[in-house]
Amino acid sequence: MLYSSLSQPLVWTTLFCAGLICGLIYPATLFFIKKIKKNTIIRHLFDFIFVILCGFCYYFLNLYVNYGQFRFFSVVAFLLGFGLAWLATEKLFAKLVKTCYNKFHGKRKAKKGD
Repeated sequence: MLYSSLSQPLVWTTLFCAGLICGLIYPATLFFIKKIKKNTIIRHLFDFIFVILCGFCYYFLNLYVNYGQFRFFSVVAFLLGFGLAWLATEKLFAKLVKTCYNKFHGKRKAKKGD
């Protein structure tokens, strides 16, 4: 019991980082999904494959680091990392791309009108 309580910070940090990585990959899959607007079957297939891959990532990492013990804090760490990375990329990166696009697109319109 002593070993499992000593390794909890390592387990939490590792699963949090895995959640961050999965959260950074998710917007990339959303980018491909947005490119395929008309085919809903492929969109559902991409979502399904991504969920399965994240589940395998969590399962095998939990098996390696936490010896397969399914605990509440490990799930929370993974989901917290995923949520923070997804929000950061979705909100901040999208806002940055939008402002850059509007800035450069606005200059092109002004040059065409002159």
